[in-house]
Amino acid sequence: IKYSLNKAKLVFCTSKFLLDKTKPLVKESKILRHIPFGIDLDLYPQSFCSNNRNLTIGSTKSFEEKYGLSILIEAFARIVKNYPGISLKLIGDGTLKSDLQELVKRLEIDDVCNIYPSVPHDEVPTLLLDFDIYVMPSISESETFGVSALEASAVGIPVIASNIGGIPEVVIDKVTGMLVEPNSVEKLVGALLKLIKSRDLRQKYGNAGRIFVKENYQW
Repeated sequence: IKYSLNKAKLVFCTSKFLLDKTKPLVKESKILRHIPFGIDLDLYPQSFCSNNRNLTIGSTKSFEEKYGLSILIEAFARIVKNYPGISLKLIGDGTLKSDLQELVKRLEIDDVCNIYPSVPHDEVPTLLLDFDIYVMPSISESETFGVSALEASAVGIPVIASNIGGIPEVVIDKVTGMLVEPNSVEKLVGALLKLIKSRDLRQKYGNAGRIFVKENYQW
């Protein structure tokens, strides 16, 4: 990796986090440039903030270990008993799909937790409009950016995400959403409850998220 990087005239990093991790691998940091992913807001219509009774919590992350979706499922299972109007929607594919389906059955929430196949990227904006809260419970620092969080913010929904890797660059704690300790069901439950109970807070974070994308990540 060092050999390849130092043969380059310029190295582009999609996040500041990744840029900082790359600095020790190059002889001169001046060859590094930060160019993040972008969002075309014209493709992401703004969501309407729904009431507190029928809420959809969702994720579009792949069904892989590093994305921590089992943590989300377990946290949701603890909440749904007291908030019967909420549902969980997971959209994606991956090596853990059958394991996650089994977990849903074991926790007896298969009537309120739906797992759907992944969809073409151009369909994501429409799917996000069905969500009231987007959750990104990653457990690995290999999550160097978090473009899916930006996509959720682009439609104006609040994001709960792990405070790990490059995610804090795109989810501003208590501004566009909430950052939680990774791999903690308890912390995720606490964050979810705050947003489930407060429509005003969801709307505040969602509106701020769309503005954040517009000011910092417009294509």
